[in-house]
Amino acid sequence: MKALGRLEETSEKMAGSITDTIQHIQIMTDKVKQVSASVKEISSDADQLGSHIDVIDSAMKEVEDSNQNLVSNMQEVCNVMDTMTNCVDNSETTTKEMLSKYNELARNVNNIEHVVGKLMIELGEGGFMGVNDIEAGMKASIVLPDENGHGNKEYKARIKTRDGGHLLLETSAKTELHLKEKILGHINIVVENVLYDWKDVEIEPTDKKNLFRVIVHKPADVINRRKYPRREIANKCMIEMPDRGIKYQGNMINISANGCAFRVETNAFDFKIGDRLNVSIPDFEIEEARYLEAVVIRATKTGNEYVVGCRMLEDNDALEEFSKE
Repeated sequence: MKALGRLEETSEKMAGSITDTIQHIQIMTDKVKQVSASVKEISSDADQLGSHIDVIDSAMKEVEDSNQNLVSNMQEVCNVMDTMTNCVDNSETTTKEMLSKYNELARNVNNIEHVVGKLMIELGEGGFMGVNDIEAGMKASIVLPDENGHGNKEYKARIKTRDGGHLLLETSAKTELHLKEKILGHINIVVENVLYDWKDVEIEPTDKKNLFRVIVHKPADVINRRKYPRREIANKCMIEMPDRGIKYQGNMINISANGCAFRVETNAFDFKIGDRLNVSIPDFEIEEARYLEAVVIRATKTGNEYVVGCRMLEDNDALEEFSKE
């Protein structure tokens, strides 16, 4: 009975131990499952890390390729710079040769102008050869020393009469030319594109305020009118042909101190070289140049559009400054 009692007690202890063992086994099973899940996560992270390493490796290869391309491009740039340096050296030589040719050309032009000037003196320009060809109504300028003696002052005038080498010039009412006695000066007349300059002429007042008597003693110097720079403008303009009584709207192209060009569309009439024109530019910023008297020197027609180049009868000082800007 005692043995059976111990056996029962032992069985109960064994049953308790078995129960505890089963619980420990269950706990161990859960731990194993957790470890397995952690291993799977580590494996997944390792896979992602491997993928990222591949991406980084690929990027590094691209950077290496880019560096190689950069080096190659820099080498090409160096080659181009070497070529440009050679070209600059060659261009310097070419420039010197061109400058030499230009100087030679300038000398030839000066020689040609000298010959042309002599021919103009002998043959005249447009039938004009000297003082005997001066006619009433021609525009002229009286040029006198200024008050300080440092330069000349010009007064616009018109020829009123001529008798041999004796001229009567009339200035406008606004011209402030006041002479008390005879004085030596110049008179200038522009014919076509030539300036006739009579020096050391006697200029004296008359009994009328704006009339001056001029006595010419020697032939004029013949001067080609200098070429002024042109400046492009796009103002509206009114073209008037007084000899035909025609007016037409046009557009300015450019202007200089002694010429202008405009564009006009018309089939009503033709522009011919030598036609006299009045060109009005109402909104032009230079007030002294809003009304111009000019002569046609070229006219090109395309369809019903004319491009007309003109030479003004007088140089315009305000336009000379405007064209330089």
